[in-house]
Amino acid sequence: VWPFPVIYTGGINPLIWRPITSIGSFNLPTYDIELTPFLGKLLDGKEHEVGFAVTNAQNSWYVNGNLHLWLDPKSSTTTGGLISYDAPKLSGSITSHSVDGIDGEYRATASRNISATGWVSSSRGNITTTFAQRLSFANSNVVSNKGSSQVINQTTDAHADVGGGAYAQQVHQSFPLYIFQGGDGSGTSSQRLKRRVEIGFVESRAGAGGAGTSTLRNEQVAEAEVVLRDDQVAGASWRMHQVYNYGASNGGCYLRNVTSVGYDVLFDHDVASCAGTRRR
Repeated sequence: VWPFPVIYTGGINPLIWRPITSIGSFNLPTYDIELTPFLGKLLDGKEHEVGFAVTNAQNSWYVNGNLHLWLDPKSSTTTGGLISYDAPKLSGSITSHSVDGIDGEYRATASRNISATGWVSSSRGNITTTFAQRLSFANSNVVSNKGSSQVINQTTDAHADVGGGAYAQQVHQSFPLYIFQGGDGSGTSSQRLKRRVEIGFVESRAGAGGAGTSTLRNEQVAEAEVVLRDDQVAGASWRMHQVYNYGASNGGCYLRNVTSVGYDVLFDHDVASCAGTRRR
């Protein structure tokens, strides 16, 4: 699992996230890991421990999990076996191009593919399930003006495929992130500090044969500007625009479009269940 880059309400500039908080900051996204191919190992009558760990990151992560089980009421015993499992190590690179050790461009990329195939014998017969993940990450960090300006472009992509007849599902998630930090008047008694954040949670799901499709786009664009005089805050302004758009092939949909300036919500429009609209 490569998670969504949640920015908490104190990140970058706290004013940006008031009154509209950042995506996921009060409700962290959850992720699915398919264990069906490993049932043959789990059903051997012995005790097993399933654990989670965060790698290639700082030691400040808290994780927990819920185990979802589907029981077969028509079968007293379920058997299975692992056919194949391939989980090569992370592939990545970090490069930097800087003349003075401060200004320059810094890039980081990473990718990983994981797959597992197993069979389960149940009252519906012998079912073979394949779970595959394709994960990629790219981050570009450009620093200029003696370190006073910074532009970050980052994208995380995750493809998850579960194949098993009627149980097939495809999920594609993309998490684009853009951050600008800069300003003018550095080194003088009057400075103007600017921040801009563009972040998105984009997801598409499809069942077997393309049935049961759904799409979700949750995107925010925020800006903040702070004026300093003699190292004291002389003024501040900020704004946020967020669009949450969900649609499904079964007819369900939801749209929310919100804009705020400062602490005031100027525009709030939503469409619920494609049946009507409300504006506040």
